[in-house]
Amino acid sequence: MHPEIRDESDNEKLPARCDECGAMLCVEPRRDAYPYPVVLSDSSAVDLFHPEEDGQRVGMACSQECRRALAKKFMQRPFDCEELWAGKLKRALSAHPGGMKPPELLEETGLTEAQMSAGFQWLAERRRPPASQEPDEPTN
Repeated sequence: MHPEIRDESDNEKLPARCDECGAMLCVEPRRDAYPYPVVLSDSSAVDLFHPEEDGQRVGMACSQECRRALAKKFMQRPFDCEELWAGKLKRALSAHPGGMKPPELLEETGLTEAQMSAGFQWLAERRRPPASQEPDEPTN
C-alpha cells in the first residue's frame, strides 16, 4: 500500500490512492506529506523485509472520515493467527528453496511447534479443492 518511492532529486509528486474511496492523493516526500496513514491489523500481511511488522498493513486515506471507515472495516475482519503463521512459514521457505529442517524453520520464523503445525494445516486446507469440486468416485 505504500506509494512508489523515488529519488530525492525527483521533484515530481508521487501518485497514490485512498484505500477507502480510491480518491487520488499526492505524496510529497520532502515534506513528509503522507495523508492520513492508518495502521491496520491484518493477518494476511507478512512483510518480506521487516518481520516485526507482520500482521500489520499501512493504509492511506484522503480524509479522517475515510481513515475511520477503513479502520472500522479492518476491525470487523477476523484476525486469523493461523493465516499469519502460514505467511511466516511461506516467507521462510521461499527464502530457502533447498528446504529447511524443522528446528531451523522454528528459529527463522520465531514460531512455536504448535504454531508451525497450525500454519502448515492452514496452508494444507487452502490447497484442497472445495468438497463440491472434488472428483467423483469412479463407478464400475
